Amino acid sequence: MSLLRYATALVVVTAAALVVPGVADATLPGANGRIAFSVFSGGSDEIFSMNPDGSDERQITNTTGDNFDPDWSPSGARFVFTSTRDVTSTNLFTMNADGSNQVRLTGPGGANLEPSWSPDGSKIVYVTAVGTGRALMTMNADGSNKSQISGVFPFASAPAWSPNGTSIAFAMLSGTNLDVYRINPNGTGLTRLTTAAGNDDSPTWSPDGTKLAFTTLREGQSKIYSMNADGSAQTRLTNNSVPDYRPAWSPDGKKIAFNRAGGSVWDMYVMNTDGSAQTKVSDTAGTGAAWQSIPTVSVTGVSAVEGTSATVTVQLARPLAEPLTVTIATNGGSATSGADYQATSVTRTFAPQSTTVTVPIPLLEDTIDEQNETIGISVSGALIAPASGSVTIVDNDPPPAVSVTDNTASEVLSSASVILKLVRPSSRPVTVTATTGGGTATPGTDYQPTQVSWTFPPLTTSAVVFVPLVNDSAAEPDETFGVTLSDPVNATIGDGSGTITITDDDTPSISIGNVTVTEVSPGVFETATVFVGLSHPTNQPVTVDYATADDTATGGVDYVRSRGRLTIPAGQTSTSIPLQVTSDGDAITSERFFVNLSDAVGATLSGPQGRVTIVDCTTTCTA
Repeated sequence: MSLLRYATALVVVTAAALVVPGVADATLPGANGRIAFSVFSGGSDEIFSMNPDGSDERQITNTTGDNFDPDWSPSGARFVFTSTRDVTSTNLFTMNADGSNQVRLTGPGGANLEPSWSPDGSKIVYVTAVGTGRALMTMNADGSNKSQISGVFPFASAPAWSPNGTSIAFAMLSGTNLDVYRINPNGTGLTRLTTAAGNDDSPTWSPDGTKLAFTTLREGQSKIYSMNADGSAQTRLTNNSVPDYRPAWSPDGKKIAFNRAGGSVWDMYVMNTDGSAQTKVSDTAGTGAAWQSIPTVSVTGVSAVEGTSATVTVQLARPLAEPLTVTIATNGGSATSGADYQATSVTRTFAPQSTTVTVPIPLLEDTIDEQNETIGISVSGALIAPASGSVTIVDNDPPPAVSVTDNTASEVLSSASVILKLVRPSSRPVTVTATTGGGTATPGTDYQPTQVSWTFPPLTTSAVVFVPLVNDSAAEPDETFGVTLSDPVNATIGDGSGTITITDDDTPSISIGNVTVTEVSPGVFETATVFVGLSHPTNQPVTVDYATADDTATGGVDYVRSRGRLTIPAGQTSTSIPLQVTSDGDAITSERFFVNLSDAVGATLSGPQGRVTIVDCTTTCTA
């Protein structure tokens, strides 16, 4: 509607002035959507919408007659509006947000205008002409069940349903001035809120229902004021050289949109709720400002044990009279789809007046001890503000046991490997302390005493800790030291004691020599001394068995059979075996027998067989 037409209608406050564009709305809590308004263009008013910053302006209606007073439905999906397309009457219609599916609610005939939705979208309050006066009416959202809820006033305009649905604010003629009143939806409890000289019109509720903003002429020129819902604390918000009209709260409660006269058209401004930061967002926007409230939902956090199902609850912030469909999907989080849970994406519809829908998320069982994990939940839809939440998967697997295994290492190596094992993988870091001690080996002499705290990276099951060995030159028995596990973190102790055997690399080798002896006269014994030696001395005694064995010489005839066990004392490298040989009187050039070594202790056998050669003396010796 043009500025001139609006100003004229505002001054002529009579029953004939039924098209005063003083509509006011209750802005419901939610996310900030688009701003709807009417523009006088091409000889008629049409409804447009734009983003709150003035961008993406779209024409919604394009019919004969004027279309104005748009009010968004609580779901943000539809409008109710006033239209003069019937030429001789003013009536109410609904349509989708894109202008489609326009449906008549009143008429034809009559004068009905300035509609406002109830907060749940089930009803609409509006003004109707009754004789020479006006009354407040309500009807169902489909136009049925029309009911007059007030008496007939000389003049009434701009009814606005409170966000909690318990009250309707409107402007009514009191004497010669319009003032703001409240009335219950059943017509009781009429209460006057403003009493100042000058017209007060176009009341609009804050989203939390605690305040009203309104237009006033109490200072001679139209300004925007705010007040508490009971009429107290009336505060000027604008004070400009040109008129300001028709405020509308943003759904988040932080801004107020309003019209400012800008020559032959209205400009659209947005300001903070205290009147600061007044910013022009459009210089083509016409009259009125209805701020779309996009419904918000929240996801209730839930925890569930793996192997079960987590029920995700999505809560609608306020009930609606029409169904609302959303998509609920798993999305991100620390858990892994397919391993920890079954990926889910489903649609759910909030039934009329219902505020809750649920979705089960199947959780998968595993055997891995792990941190509790999360599944991201996203909620989206064409008519809601996107929301997110999470599901916590509670692990039910006990921590794994950690053990140490026995091992063997030669002292020639620089270190001994201590092998640690987990009975099964864990997604948590597992830490355990390994400490050497005990056994026959001497710390500092045979190995370096060690204590180490070891951490298994997630999902690994084995680790190796190295204990430095000391290589010496002393021949000695194999020795041992123990490894004990303690202080497990995210694990228990299984076999917590292990034994590491150090094998000696300094063991000498033992061998026996050969000897030749000439026999003397028959019946006379000669001693053949056979030497047994070590490759190098050792710090422990070495023992070995020896025994003679015939070759061409015959025991008991050519030599005296002998067997026994030799000992080479510690630090020494040799000993000898005395053997008796004799002449048998045979004219044989030479004979021989063997001396065999076996069962060496403290040494290895490298030359285990010695040979004794007996040279015949038949032609060289005398009886």
